[in-house]
Amino acid sequence: MIRSTRVKFQFLTFNNMRNFILINLILLAPTLLLLYTLVRMVPVGIHYIDTMNISVLDANPEYRRLAVVVISPGRLDRGKRGDLVYIFERDAFNKVRKSVFLGDHAVLEIEALGLSTIPFSNEPLKVKDKNGEEVATLRIDSVKEGAVEVIFHNDRTGLSRQSIVIHAVLMVLSFIALAGALGGINDYTQRIVFHEPKNLRYLFRAIKRHFLRSLSVSLFFSIVIGAIAANVYFYIFIISSDISVFIAAINLWMFLFFLLVLFWVYPLLVLSREESIWKVMKKSLFVSFDNFMYTMEALGWLILLLLGSFFTFFLFPGLSVGFGLINTALKEVSSRYSKLDVA
Repeated sequence: MIRSTRVKFQFLTFNNMRNFILINLILLAPTLLLLYTLVRMVPVGIHYIDTMNISVLDANPEYRRLAVVVISPGRLDRGKRGDLVYIFERDAFNKVRKSVFLGDHAVLEIEALGLSTIPFSNEPLKVKDKNGEEVATLRIDSVKEGAVEVIFHNDRTGLSRQSIVIHAVLMVLSFIALAGALGGINDYTQRIVFHEPKNLRYLFRAIKRHFLRSLSVSLFFSIVIGAIAANVYFYIFIISSDISVFIAAINLWMFLFFLLVLFWVYPLLVLSREESIWKVMKKSLFVSFDNFMYTMEALGWLILLLLGSFFTFFLFPGLSVGFGLINTALKEVSSRYSKLDVA
């Protein structure tokens, strides 16, 4: 993002700070509620992924935090040893993490609370320590050849089923309120950037006008980016093998790709009211890659603004100033295309 764009953005923010803070106040309740429910529900989702193949049915109360490691040998080592499960105290696991992924079984056997070979049956497996005391009872459904799988167990109980349902409902409602409002907020902010200030009634009319399209776009990108994040976590932290690292790397590039598409979507959604959402996303993709370095730098500034917003509970800079940055950048990009048309 060139220096002139940053100067224009800073001038815009300074002269419209009251409007930006007012917008952030309107968004404050759904934003904080969504963040709160995400903080509570994401660990539930991670736990679900962790226990897809391996779960702790029972654990010795003496051990509060455990790490369960399942190592399956590759095809060449299959005759030397079978599938093994190690159980570590969490602090001990942090010390031998490197040995886990290098397959240094000598070190692992010394540091582990208990270990056991994994039988072919899916019966519950009791793992005992060196004194014959039971450490934990596990259920291991399947182990991929040549993979390392790790799950963490904490004796603190998570959310109850009722709490999960309540948090899920609140998360959905806050997401609908926030995601549906983004298009209208962007419309109002766009008017400020293009020196067409509107009153507060216009803001609420804009939210109503763009609500369904904004919600549809937000839902699409949330599902895609959420699926990519889950894949990256699964292939890096749950299954560790050569192919899983490669798949995780592909997912990281996909994550960047969709961020670049998302960057311009909301401003273009407002400017292209008659076009389908699919055409708007294709247009956003074109603008991103036709101005790749500019978009990357602007995206970096946007991420810094949003990270800074956490310290003020999104009162400032907040989402409104973020949209101000994007629309200022779009105004700069649009002027380039206008010059090309004149030429």
